[in-house]
Order: sequence, then structure tokens, then C-alpha cells
Amino acid sequence: MQRLYGFDNRLPWIIIPATVAGGEQKKTIRLALDTGASNVVIPYEVALNVGCSPSKSHEWVRLTVGGNEELAPKVILPYFECLGFRLRDFAVACHNLPESSPIDGLLGVTFLRRFEIKINYPHGYL
Repeated sequence: MQRLYGFDNRLPWIIIPATVAGGEQKKTIRLALDTGASNVVIPYEVALNVGCSPSKSHEWVRLTVGGNEELAPKVILPYFECLGFRLRDFAVACHNLPESSPIDGLLGVTFLRRFEIKINYPHGYL
């Protein structure tokens, strides 16, 4: 099945909305497509808002942030939707990006490797 998603190719990032949910709570966030990021990364607050507590995590992942290696808790999101694909019980890392960032997190390889995704940068679509 072929799906198209348009993006603004004038920006330095490919910004993609994603929806995370748990229980009655649902939140849409802005993720930067990052083929160099091993994990999908979302802010702590978003995880908490959908009922996932990073502080109760028993699993941690290593992230390289600003040239420094940091540990980030991994949580299991009951629902994750991005690019028209819906995943249940999807593992993501929790880490806050700087407040001045135009994005909330990163769309990394743990999501991307599940699908065949082609980037047509000149025309601005995936």
C-alpha cells in the first residue's frame, strides 16, 4: 500500500506529526525524521500525559545528545500513530529537547525500519 505524506522541503528538518495515546488521553506531537536516531524519542511530559511513567521504567537506552551520551528511560506507549501507521505497545525513549526546539522529539529507526519509506526531498513528500 502506497501512502504519501507531504512536508515542507524549505525547512532544515522533515517534521512529522505523531499521535500518542494511553487510556483516555491523546496527544499529537511534532517529530523530526532522523535516520541517525536509533529510537523514537518523546518528551517526559507527553509520556506522563498518556499514563506512562518514565520514572518507573526498568529499561534504559543510550542517546547521544549534543555530542554527549545520556541514558533515557524507555516506556511502552499503548498507542502510537505516525504517517498513517498505527502501532500498539510501542517502545519509545523519553528525553526532553531544548524548549527553543521547533520539534518535540525524534522519529528514529525503531519506527522507520518497520516500513519502506522513500524520501522525495525536491518535491517534499515521503
